Amino acid sequence: MATGRFSDMWAEADASDRAEGSRQATWQVCDTAAYELVEYPPDDALPEETERIEHTRRSVGLCFAQHMLAADAGEQPCSVRRITDALMNESSSQIQEEPSDEGPAEGQARG
Repeated sequence: MATGRFSDMWAEADASDRAEGSRQATWQVCDTAAYELVEYPPDDALPEETERIEHTRRSVGLCFAQHMLAADAGEQPCSVRRITDALMNESSSQIQEEPSDEGPAEGQARG
């Protein structure tokens, strides 16, 4: 974050999400940043370990969002709370959408 590497991506996602009325693009930036900081679970990881790592990744993504929002002097505290709540909801919905370890259903590609 200190390098500003995600600043342009964050600004584009924020503008897109404001126009769309969602926080999906912003969460994708947070998730991308988190993937660079948290190791993927090994292929032979137990389900509990995979769940713990995924929880950590989502937490890191939300922490990244808080830092990005805090760095934006133009964001009012009420907006920061609203955006943070929306990102928490977006990260929670991702839990339900993640594919199982069994892979995609027949005829479906993993996305």
